[in-house]
Amino acid sequence: MVSQPVQSDYNTGTKTLSANADVIYVAGQVVKIWMKDINDKFKDITTAWDSLQVGWTGKSKEEADTFNARVKSVIGDFFGLGHQDPAQPNNPNAIIVDQEGIMPRFASGLMTAGSIYGQSEINIYYSFRWFADMLNNPDFFPTQSDIRPNAQVTPPDKNAAKDLNAPTVTETAAGAEKPWFKVGDTVQGDWSWTQDNPDDPNTLWEIDVKSGSVWTGHEGNGVTIKVVPKDPPK
Repeated sequence: MVSQPVQSDYNTGTKTLSANADVIYVAGQVVKIWMKDINDKFKDITTAWDSLQVGWTGKSKEEADTFNARVKSVIGDFFGLGHQDPAQPNNPNAIIVDQEGIMPRFASGLMTAGSIYGQSEINIYYSFRWFADMLNNPDFFPTQSDIRPNAQVTPPDKNAAKDLNAPTVTETAAGAEKPWFKVGDTVQGDWSWTQDNPDDPNTLWEIDVKSGSVWTGHEGNGVTIKVVPKDPPK
């Protein structure tokens, strides 16, 4: 008896991901500003603490030193540690990082994600725009002058080699790993794919689905499942 393939929804159209690049980037900037404000307050606290323990001796001094070291360690873990670049003593932004903290990495991650999302949207925009321009004018080819400043987009190379022997696009997903349709869908076009046989690691399921059949995840009604041997390793 042949087991039935696992039923899964491969229709990626039912799953969406959206992100506002500007909001993500600004959130990273805000975190960075708040982080600096909090870090400055901690600096004031540690400076005051250092001045208090100047005259302490004995066990009190040991406890104060231990507490101070623990506080500085936690601050370093969260906000990082650094020192002024001796080559630029008058530049408050010239800081050499000794220890990268969690919060700076978090803020940088948000800003980087926002930048990547934004850059992706820009690239997609130009790709579709140039595609439409080429359809309207076969002689058109984008150049750097077609791109707005700071867009960070590189136009395609007109002289790049083209693979004229590449296979054509077809509706039949022969050899595709998994179908996109889900249970209950009426299949458009003929489909065929292979997947592992959970009953026998040495064989595969070869599944064929005919156009117009209703996908149930089971054999029958235009769906055939054959057990075929795996190719031996080379």
